[in-house]
Amino acid sequence: MSGLEVAHVNGSCDLHVTLPSKRVLRVEVKSSIVPTLSGSFKFNRGGSNAEIFVFVCMPLRLMRIFSDYQLKGFQTTTLRPDEFTEQAEADDIAGLFLH
Repeated sequence: MSGLEVAHVNGSCDLHVTLPSKRVLRVEVKSSIVPTLSGSFKFNRGGSNAEIFVFVCMPLRLMRIFSDYQLKGFQTTTLRPDEFTEQAEADDIAGLFLH
């Protein structure tokens, strides 16, 4: 939807995204369907070597995007429902992919 070139790959990540600068990023997509008892959504990075992680909250039909650097090496990320907004999603896309 952002006009980026995206290719699905089978390997240590899910997608290769080509930026306008022609740099290719390795992207891992993780989804969460059921909230935890506290109402948050939990995402496990697994063994991916991706540079970018896309966390999709299926019930809210929204996503958040984080760089590997932002996740500070943590294997599990927990996000509250109020962290998933259309504005946050748009800001993540613009900040990580469109620069």
